[in-house]
Amino acid sequence: MPKAVALLGTRLRAVVWTSSWLLASAAAAQSTSLSPVALGQLLGPAPAIAAKATPIWPIRAFLQAESLQAAGRANDAARVYRELVEFAASDPYHDTWGADGLTAFALYRWLQRHATTGDTEAEPFKQMADLADKVLATRLVRSAFAGRATLVYVPLLEEQLLLALARGARQAGDLRRSGGYVLDFLGRALHPEAITTSDPLYASMLAQKLATPDRVALLRGKRLLELRQAEQARPLLSQAMKSADLQTKLESEFLYVMASPQLDREVRRGHFEEVAQYATNDALAQYALVRAGLLYDPGDPEFAMFLQRAVNEYKRAGATDEALDWLSWGARIGGRLDEGVQWLQQFQQLQPASLRLPPLAIETALALVWRGQAKDADAADRILADLIELQPQSDEIARAWFWRGRIAEQHEPAQQARDFFMQAAQADRHGYYGLRARMHLASGPGAKTHLRVQSKQLIAELRRAYDEPTPALPIESNVYLSRLDFALEHKLYRAALQGELSLRNTDPSRRVQDMSFEELDRTGLIAPIAVIMALRQDLFAGVDRDGKTATRLALAARVGQTEADWPALLSLVHPALLHPNSRRSETLRAPGYLHVAYPSVYHELIRDAAARYQVAPSLLYAIMREESFFYPAALSSKQALGLFQFIPSTFDALARQWDLLGPNTAPDRSSYLMDKKLSIELGARWFGQELGDFKDHPLQALVAHLYSPAVVREWSNRVWTARGWSDDVETMVESLRRQDLIWKGTVAGGRSARRFARNVLTDIMIVDAVGLFDNALAPR
Repeated sequence: MPKAVALLGTRLRAVVWTSSWLLASAAAAQSTSLSPVALGQLLGPAPAIAAKATPIWPIRAFLQAESLQAAGRANDAARVYRELVEFAASDPYHDTWGADGLTAFALYRWLQRHATTGDTEAEPFKQMADLADKVLATRLVRSAFAGRATLVYVPLLEEQLLLALARGARQAGDLRRSGGYVLDFLGRALHPEAITTSDPLYASMLAQKLATPDRVALLRGKRLLELRQAEQARPLLSQAMKSADLQTKLESEFLYVMASPQLDREVRRGHFEEVAQYATNDALAQYALVRAGLLYDPGDPEFAMFLQRAVNEYKRAGATDEALDWLSWGARIGGRLDEGVQWLQQFQQLQPASLRLPPLAIETALALVWRGQAKDADAADRILADLIELQPQSDEIARAWFWRGRIAEQHEPAQQARDFFMQAAQADRHGYYGLRARMHLASGPGAKTHLRVQSKQLIAELRRAYDEPTPALPIESNVYLSRLDFALEHKLYRAALQGELSLRNTDPSRRVQDMSFEELDRTGLIAPIAVIMALRQDLFAGVDRDGKTATRLALAARVGQTEADWPALLSLVHPALLHPNSRRSETLRAPGYLHVAYPSVYHELIRDAAARYQVAPSLLYAIMREESFFYPAALSSKQALGLFQFIPSTFDALARQWDLLGPNTAPDRSSYLMDKKLSIELGARWFGQELGDFKDHPLQALVAHLYSPAVVREWSNRVWTARGWSDDVETMVESLRRQDLIWKGTVAGGRSARRFARNVLTDIMIVDAVGLFDNALAPR
């Protein structure tokens, strides 16, 4: 195993403040290893002089304040929290990040203390609110509320902060400022119903004429609909539909219909047509026309009529690209492919920068390739060439180059195809299309039939790339990396990481994202949760400030291979999370990328389980890498838990079928799925037995995992076999499009299924080629 790469740089001195806070608060603080006192002790003894210039100061200060808070010294704690907020508000590093990720927690603690003092003086609160406004705009605080899905974050804290500020402003007599915070709350909150019509904040907002009751109802309903809480949104939107203000009424009417799919189609069309006719907001009128059109079948004349009106009457409004996309789609699935091409051409003229253009152009080009009439190949190639010219930095550019290569492989001199494949390989070197292009360069047209890399030369190239060392860089000039280096060196990162796992073990059915500050506080784990969040944010702030791919890889290696923080590692290097395309391409080409991005995690557990159930270990590894980022306690919003993200109903059925729970395994579903050994065993058994018919064909196996064996058989019979694609892996993947996933009246998520398939197949190709599981069950 290659050694973990350490970051170079001068070790920071343990510089803190004076006082005996550790000793004074130790008796009152928690005695666990995750208490703020214990975490603070990991940083070493406290020198006699405070030093805010030291990068580790914010963490020391926060842990000091938390210890004082736990010891009942609330006023002393509040002074430290205020100092942290003032420090962040000053933008000390002049980079808009805001100093540290602990500021959101410190601000809320400070606001809590202010609320208990009964202070109604206007000027002190104004100073507090001015500081709050500054820190709420910083990037580190914003990322605490809307973090990466693979890492913990605290979105509920944002709405709690806004409410606390609103109540504080009202108490200080600043009703206008209070109303502004309420409006911000209504537009961002996960629980906008927290403010009711009987709340004094509501009355204050109305008194300042910042909004009318109908407008507030609209704001709350709109936010609930954004959160996919349609049932709770409908009564509010229905109330707002009675507004005397015509535009409030029409916007509410549009959203009410969007939230009410149970309404008769004719009723919904009538509402949309009324909105389109009377709305003065062009975007709203255009969206209403689009939605009216989509209530018709693609073969009905009204489908195209409404969508064409949306394009012709509002060419520059926000939904023009969506309308053109649907027009092209409707023409294609209706057998009018040439008409679909015409809509694409109009799209290119009107919306050349739209993010919808790349998938639309490529899907249209593929439809031409699959139709196979004279000159279709040339037309498809022109579409792809135009896309490359219009959006050369698109994430889809490697896909376009790859399919130009596939087209040329059949119709042009060999060198033309090689040129296109080389462009795809350069744009996406270790991504799906880059690898498939390199397989074609090595094996020719026959590569399309292979699920895994066959070329010995390419395998050797990948193994050499996997063995490349990860670079290390000096970190003295980067405050975020310096802080990380100190925290890693003093084992603070590792200890704080255990806080997250401890919380998940305490209540495996709850995500940090769904918990309020008070709920987290009652667990006694605010300190480690806040610290690990802040340190992970430092990863991204440090990479952003440094701007070098080598730093990204070095950091990923450090937190992954030395701390086993696999979600943080993959959040830094997973291709799906790297933007824009130029940075993605640069990262995938960088020396050391493969070794960092494909760590040897759970190696023996995977090998043993794979051999027992006759499943390729690379398949199990790839599914875990994509589903959970190798985090045993991963929990989705749909309660999918564990390394393989089994949903409760699936696990319960398997538990009954295979008698999974008991004294020799685990007492309940959560304990079972959070145990990595049991979870991997179950995943191998799932693919080896329940999905055993597909275990020799990873593409079919992963689609069956996403949906069901019945769906795979239906797709295979109706699409893959019927069209003669069963031996063309690349075309099978591309066929996972929305028009091909209509099964028994249900449209599945074609693009997300295709993305998942590409990611898993990429992982399998790389893992097998580099020999991560050599001597394990040999895959076919």
